Amino acid sequence: MWLAAGRRKFDEAVKSLPQKDQANAAALQGQAYCSRLFSIAQELAELPPEEQYTQRLERSKPVMDALLAWASTNRAAPKSALGKALYYLEEQWPYLIRALEDGRL
Repeated sequence: MWLAAGRRKFDEAVKSLPQKDQANAAALQGQAYCSRLFSIAQELAELPPEEQYTQRLERSKPVMDALLAWASTNRAAPKSALGKALYYLEEQWPYLIRALEDGRL
């Protein structure tokens, strides 16, 4: 699942920093968005596809929109861990938003 890999990229970005800088890392916000999306997905997992579709639009779409807005305002060196996480997010975005199109996905 893309979301697991995306969250892992942000985890790696946080862990790549010295311990003293981790608490204020920009990657924590990306990590938080991914964790929120994971939480919503888990809550909806047992619902029928039609209800998942409706709930994703209602609950996940605002988080996805906020994640994309956040990512578009952050800049990092392309070879940095955060830069790689942001690039991965950008590249995988079309696949991530597919979950909003069909409750069976």
